[in-house]
Amino acid sequence: KLSTELSVEEVGLSVWAEFPMVAVNLKKVVLMGSVSHSGATADTLIRANSLGVALSLWDVLFGEPKIDALVLEGGVINVRELKNGTWNTSILESDSASKPSKLTISKITLRDVKMVVEKRSGEIYSVVISDAFINEGELSVSFNDITEANGDVLENILPLNGYVETQLNIGENNDFELLINDALVNDIPFSGSVKYPYSSETGNDT
Repeated sequence: KLSTELSVEEVGLSVWAEFPMVAVNLKKVVLMGSVSHSGATADTLIRANSLGVALSLWDVLFGEPKIDALVLEGGVINVRELKNGTWNTSILESDSASKPSKLTISKITLRDVKMVVEKRSGEIYSVVISDAFINEGELSVSFNDITEANGDVLENILPLNGYVETQLNIGENNDFELLINDALVNDIPFSGSVKYPYSSETGNDT
């Protein structure tokens, strides 16, 4: 269940022909982000004109929560690193202390969404996502106006515009490979792959 506040102006429900699949359509959505400690003031994590969710009633009532598809249109996502090093995206809590919350989302679609990432060091990055589709490790996204504030690391190449189609493969030893199938950034085409070996000492690449 949600551990933060969610406000919605209008709710619509439709039943698909493939019952028990249903679609929930929310209008004027505001979802608050998580906080670093009790008593802290939460900020807005997501503000959207429209949020559509497709799911199975049986999964909600009798199994693990699973969202078949999520569509977010016309909104802003504010991701912020908190003072304790966590992020304001930890919005789910479990009913049982021994069983962590688990929510599976099969497909995610974003349209006309601005995403802002703010690190606790003060660096702020933002991007306007025209269209993005995420499906079980595959990503296709078109974007524009990637900018950075309070920093100069990327000042010579920003803003960035273009699209990227990628695929993420995870091996048996937790090694993972990022495949860039097709990309065009600032009118420059490229493709390729990046492999990251897993280290048992650090839990990431060395």
